[in-house]
Amino acid sequence: YAQNANLKLLDLPAGWTSTGPSSDSSVTSSTLSDSQATSVKSVFDTLPATCRVLDSTFDSSLVSGPPVGSIAQNQTQFTSASDGNAQISSTVAVFGNLHNSEGTFALYAAPTFPQCLQQFLEGTLTKIFDLTDVKVMVTRTPTASPPAGVLATGFTVSQSGTPVGSQANVSVSDEVVMQSGTAMAFVEAQSATTSVPADAQNVFGQSVSKVAHNLVPPPS
Repeated sequence: YAQNANLKLLDLPAGWTSTGPSSDSSVTSSTLSDSQATSVKSVFDTLPATCRVLDSTFDSSLVSGPPVGSIAQNQTQFTSASDGNAQISSTVAVFGNLHNSEGTFALYAAPTFPQCLQQFLEGTLTKIFDLTDVKVMVTRTPTASPPAGVLATGFTVSQSGTPVGSQANVSVSDEVVMQSGTAMAFVEAQSATTSVPADAQNVFGQSVSKVAHNLVPPPS
C-alpha cells in the first residue's frame, strides 16, 4: 500500500529525475554520536513543556528515521536541475492502528508545532551542526482542500547559518503532512535558496494532490 500510494517519477513533469530507488525500510538506526545525542537532549530541556510531546518525533526526523510508531513506509526523492536543484521527497507510512496515526497527525497540526520546531532547529543547528548566526522561521502555510477522508496541514521552514570558515548557508522547505485512516504522508519541497522556485512550487502542489488522492482508501 505504502509503495503504491507514494509519489512516482511518472507523476512528475519532464526534467525531474529520481535520486535513487524507493526505500521500504521502516527501521533507521540513529546516526548521532553519544555527545550529539546529549546535545539534542539539552536542546529539548530548554523547550517549553508543551513541546516535550514532540521529543521522539523530532529525534526521528533529525536522523531521517521513519515516523514514530509506523510499521511500514515507502520513501521517494526527486530532483530538478532546471528548478534551482530543487528536491521533492515523499514518504507514505502505515501505522498499526488509527490511534497512532491520528495522534501523530495531531502533533503536526497543533498550534504550538511551528514554534516548537523553530526552537528545536535553532538549538540543533547551533549545537549539532556548529553553525553561527543561525536564523530559523517556521510558519503555517495554507493547503489545498484534500479529498474526503484526508486531513492535511502545511508549514514552511526557512533557515540560515554560517559554518566555521565558510559562507552562510540558506535553505527553505515546504511540507504538507496528511493523514487518512492508519496511513500518513509527508510531502516536502526543498531548495538551497530563500524560496522554492515557482516551477518547483507548482510541481510540489501537484505532488501533494497526487499523494492525497492515492491515500484513499487507507489500509484496513
